[in-house]
Amino acid sequence: MVNMAVNARVAMDGVGTLSLSKTGGCGIRMIRGHGRNAGPFVATSVADTGSGIPPERIARIFEPFFTTREVGKGTDLGSSDSPSSPAAMST
Repeated sequence: MVNMAVNARVAMDGVGTLSLSKTGGCGIRMIRGHGRNAGPFVATSVADTGSGIPPERIARIFEPFFTTREVGKGTDLGSSDSPSSPAAMST
């Protein structure tokens, strides 16, 4: 979550608002044939009101080492490293 927040803040380039939120006491719906699990669980989210991702970059955002930062200016931990990213969910 920290990695996603840092990446969002850098990408926003000082414009917009970054929001982190959590919801407690949630249940989990049945996923991929697994039965419903007893809770409670916490759901977290990261959102921003920045300018968005340019269309020419959107197809690459879940590549493991994709970055728009200069060499030495980032961690190279892309969105695919987030356990809740679509790339991670499909494995």
